[in-house]
Amino acid sequence: MIFALVAMDVVWALGLVGVSIPAAYAASETYARTSPSVGSPIAAVLAFVAFVIVYVVDVCLVLFVLPTARPGKHMLLRGRDFYLWSASFIVRRWLDIPPIGALARQSAVAKIAMLRAAGATVHASANMSSDVVILDPHLLTLGANTILGSGVVVAGHIVVDGILLLAPIVIGDGTEVGADVRVGPGVRIGERARIQTGVILTPNVEVGDEATIGLRAVLGPRTKVGRGARVAANVHVPQGTTIADGASYP
Repeated sequence: MIFALVAMDVVWALGLVGVSIPAAYAASETYARTSPSVGSPIAAVLAFVAFVIVYVVDVCLVLFVLPTARPGKHMLLRGRDFYLWSASFIVRRWLDIPPIGALARQSAVAKIAMLRAAGATVHASANMSSDVVILDPHLLTLGANTILGSGVVVAGHIVVDGILLLAPIVIGDGTEVGADVRVGPGVRIGERARIQTGVILTPNVEVGDEATIGLRAVLGPRTKVGRGARVAANVHVPQGTTIADGASYP
């Protein structure tokens, strides 16, 4: 495992150099062409903008052409899907280099474009905070007019006993996901649902249309919350629980 981690860092570093070279070339060309007419300070700003744009576009192109790992169970350090998942993880890390990551995430258009390049199905009207973390974009479907609040983490994978589990996540139209919510693999949330602050949705949870999950509630694996149902704040729903349509828990 240590060797694999070192190998990932080496690939990350080499790839970082690879995507930086054309961006640096674009920046130098921009500076050389603009500095005689606009002056060095403005030319430097334009060169930086050129670097960021080319860098982000290059990374998005790599994500776009990179095959995605298939949902399912995969052995660690074995098989096509594990290595494709690892490769996409490495490529997305290139976007975290400061200040590029911070700048790119401030733009709603850029964030959606990057997610789509990585394989996500994201509606153009989806709205998310700049600090939302999407760990497995190719497994995410985000509907129209959805809202993801500050600090939300959406993970389409989990590792248990040497097995990598990848499962799709679907968040329906008009759903609001509050700050600091955690969404695990296989979670499906219907339309116009309300997931309040601090909620934890563990793997394979299903939340029906117009349901409400209260503050800091924890839903165990394979919990099913019916249409219009309500889960109270600060409760733990045991795994496998089914809450009927329109019901309240507890």
